[in-house]
Amino acid sequence: MAIDPYALCPGGTGKKLKFCCPDLLSELEKIERMLAGDQRLACLEHIQQLEAKHPGRACLLTTKAMLLSELGRADEAETAIQTVLREQPANPVALAESALITASQKGATASIELLQSALAATPSEMPSQVYTALATIAQLLVAEGQIAAARGHLLLLAGLTPNDERTMTLLGRLNGAPSVPLLLKETPEFADCPSDAPWKADLEAALEPVRRGAWRVAVDKLAALAARVQDAPAIWWNLATLRMWLADNDGAATALRRFAALDVPLDKAVEAEALAQVLSPTPVTDRVDVLRLEYPVLDIEQLTTALLSDRRLSPIPIDPAPWREENLPPPKHAFQILDRPLPATADGLTRDMVPNNLGRAMLFGRETDREARLELVANRLDLPAVREYVAGVARSTLGPEAKEEVVGSLGERHRMFSIDWRLPDEVSPDRAHELLVEQQRHTLLETWPKSSSSLLGGRTPEEAAGDPSQKIPLLAAILVLELSVSDAALDDCYDALRKRLGLPAAEPIDPTGTSIEDVRLARLARLQLDKLSDDDLLVAYRHAMFSSAKRAARKIALEIIRRPSLDEKLDKSDAYEALAELEDDARQALVYLDRSREMARAKGKSCVRADLAELTMRLERGEAEAFARVLQHVQAEHGREPGVSRVLVQILTEAGLIGPDGRPAASRQQAEAPAIVVPGAAAEPGKIWTPGSEAPQGKKSALWTPGMD
Repeated sequence: MAIDPYALCPGGTGKKLKFCCPDLLSELEKIERMLAGDQRLACLEHIQQLEAKHPGRACLLTTKAMLLSELGRADEAETAIQTVLREQPANPVALAESALITASQKGATASIELLQSALAATPSEMPSQVYTALATIAQLLVAEGQIAAARGHLLLLAGLTPNDERTMTLLGRLNGAPSVPLLLKETPEFADCPSDAPWKADLEAALEPVRRGAWRVAVDKLAALAARVQDAPAIWWNLATLRMWLADNDGAATALRRFAALDVPLDKAVEAEALAQVLSPTPVTDRVDVLRLEYPVLDIEQLTTALLSDRRLSPIPIDPAPWREENLPPPKHAFQILDRPLPATADGLTRDMVPNNLGRAMLFGRETDREARLELVANRLDLPAVREYVAGVARSTLGPEAKEEVVGSLGERHRMFSIDWRLPDEVSPDRAHELLVEQQRHTLLETWPKSSSSLLGGRTPEEAAGDPSQKIPLLAAILVLELSVSDAALDDCYDALRKRLGLPAAEPIDPTGTSIEDVRLARLARLQLDKLSDDDLLVAYRHAMFSSAKRAARKIALEIIRRPSLDEKLDKSDAYEALAELEDDARQALVYLDRSREMARAKGKSCVRADLAELTMRLERGEAEAFARVLQHVQAEHGREPGVSRVLVQILTEAGLIGPDGRPAASRQQAEAPAIVVPGAAAEPGKIWTPGSEAPQGKKSALWTPGMD
């Protein structure tokens, strides 16, 4: 395809080809054909030959840099780009290519400033290279966990190309991910200033670059305006939003706290402070190292006997396959180290009787170039107890400690809310859930109020409650906890906390005269649902479900089911299915699935979705007989329905019950589903521990807290 001589130069010069590179038109056409034919190496050689005749041409150098980068020759690519930037420091294409190179070498966060320079220099028509850099860096920011910045970049992409399926899919995944704090999913809105404010024109001018994605330019203007007008909430709110998109989380938190300290409604102040707490990293002083210790073993047989016979050690099944893949011998035994002996029976078991996990022990045999050894993994606070206990069990079978290595760290709040214990094997899943809820209630209502926090200047919530200056931080901390939990059994804890600390309750919100689309996610669960029209109720439901606002979605779904006026407007069996998915108590979830089946059958519809949901639930709970019963029912009643066989195969394959060929999987050692996860191991209840599970997160709590990894 012939190149239009009146098109802009692909090298980012800002000039039309006719006036920039008229002598290279035919060569650029050839380069375009080679790129379209995926002739990367040949194209690179051709460009290098052209450089001898046409040195310093941006269109050649930027394409050369792109090819070198794709071929893994980043240093050479950067050299080519710097050649352009020395002559044209505001060349958007060269800046975009430099941003991509930086992202590949140092990460997406480090590349944002270069991308911002490219966007600021971009003319009204965005070069394809700038768009590619924007899309690539947005995806990399997701991978790096920079959620706020990633959403900002994705929203900019969505504005540029509203029909781009990849962008919309990624945005949808972020919004629907339960692991992403709800406060980071709020739709960003830039605040307006009062119409009579003398600085109104300055604010509008500061926000003008936002339209083209030049956020750094806007931030600089807003910061200068904030220095002149320090008590304007709109300035600080807008500044916080843009700093989040630039991955300046500390700067965003500072602006949010300045906003919260001004004359703004209480809900807005609390949500701003809560967002600041989510964005602010856990201070180093609040983090606890996770350590790996190594001891030489002097008598492996005697040590093995001692470890296997002690009730404070709970064996962890080991899958040797991943070790073999890494050409490493697996440990002979792996154990969880408990703070007390495992109860012999589940009869009469209470929350305070359940052993907590202190760490992990792995016993390795002698290798060709290495003596037998015992490895321990524990956080620094539990390490003294672990050392003392192991010394007592091992006695003279271990040599002196040979090695100590930091393998990670835990935030103090993560450690507080992680329920990391070992239940007796006979405990039913339902009783385990009851104990879990009891422990979470105890942590929320008893442990947390008495625990010091850097957010409160080192004071506990109880100590800070009498200080008026701590009202907003305390309310925000409770809101962060409230938004991170899904279990309905804990819904009453948060106002109980507020009352205990002398703080105002989170009052119900009258939606009369309010557009549901404008209600922030953090407040959806507080809406007085009986005052919503049917249409507004359904809008709120879609909003909550799309964003995985589970507490709000559950309340709204129950209101939908309650209304006879919606019987003919929607299929309420779907609402019951959603309630089952949102419910943490499996017994109640099964009740919802039964109701979904009843309603589907009453309308002459298939109830296969409810049956498949129950099948998955029975499998996760380890209920073999019930699983077999539901499986037989699905095969008999729904086997001929479209897509059912494929879904069944997927469920059974992921469960390891059949192989990729559809045949029953070979029998293998099964774990007895210990209800515990060791700090330093990413194993989950019922999962076989492997060497790939050494990331020191420990078990994820149902509660997301600032500083949680």
